Amino acid sequence: MRRAAALLTLLAALTGAARGAAGAEPREWLGIPSGALDVPEAPALGIDRLVLTLSPGQVKATYLLFNGAEVRRKLAIGFPIPAEPRQLGDGPPLSEAFSDAQVTQDGKTLELADVRIRVYMQGRDVTEILRAAGIDLRALANGGLNSQPRERARAMQKALIDAGIVIDPAGWDLQVAPTWAVEIAPRSIATVTLTYHPYPGHAVDRLPGDELLEDLAHLTAYCADDQDGLLAWVRQQIKRRSEAKMAELEANGQTAEQAASNAYADIDMIDLSFLWGSGPWPRHFAKVSLIVDPGDGRAAFCLPPKVKLKRGDDGRYRADLVDLPAEGSLDIMFLQ
Repeated sequence: MRRAAALLTLLAALTGAARGAAGAEPREWLGIPSGALDVPEAPALGIDRLVLTLSPGQVKATYLLFNGAEVRRKLAIGFPIPAEPRQLGDGPPLSEAFSDAQVTQDGKTLELADVRIRVYMQGRDVTEILRAAGIDLRALANGGLNSQPRERARAMQKALIDAGIVIDPAGWDLQVAPTWAVEIAPRSIATVTLTYHPYPGHAVDRLPGDELLEDLAHLTAYCADDQDGLLAWVRQQIKRRSEAKMAELEANGQTAEQAASNAYADIDMIDLSFLWGSGPWPRHFAKVSLIVDPGDGRAAFCLPPKVKLKRGDDGRYRADLVDLPAEGSLDIMFLQ
């Protein structure tokens, strides 16, 4: 409970007025990005496999790390909090959405070790410049970057000017990364798992019960046409839910004609954008086992060419990816 409370308090302070330096431009459907672990590169350290399970309510990323060295490896791994500006209706505040972030090693929950802060000016990382000037970066939690006390603000500006960096008053950005300490024994493998509640965008598409849906053109960004049976599932849900709505309206006194006119079908459309990598390493994942769990609903998403996607009897989608570049994101639309 102390870990969750500490992370919630810190995120509430740090994300309230700051926006991320590397956040993507807001897009019509694609959701607020969720992030992966930032694992530092070290000699003889490798990632054997990433096992990723995505659902509307949870992200679970398991990294199989192997230490090929003859010495114990100590790592400070981070979880950079996505800080794209929140759009109206996109979901809960960042502090609430990521306050339950948890890291386990071989099944044992790790305590939050630290929270790293990085500062940017017009996209350039200026953290070390400010730190070298003796500026306490943790103090930036007191109101965000653009509302610092005058003395500290001037000290920050002077440090950058002395380093030859042009100041843009609106160019300050902030990145927050909770970190956990991981130790891996010599010549061994450690299973490190990150779980958290994702921060998806959210929209509800209300389709009239009598509307004939010919295609899923509004989901082309998610390769909806490639998902076998998705259109049929949507049509079935529209029919079932509109009929239920009609029955409810008639029970409340409307005529059959009125009920048919007023009935509609709600389909929740929850979009999630998972970032494969959060740091400079690794550049590629040798093996990725991907599991997409839509629960009682369905999902639409795009995968690299020639990757076969299988939907099992349990409703989950599974795919094995090889030599996957650790860049870009996996954008998913969950239909509920």
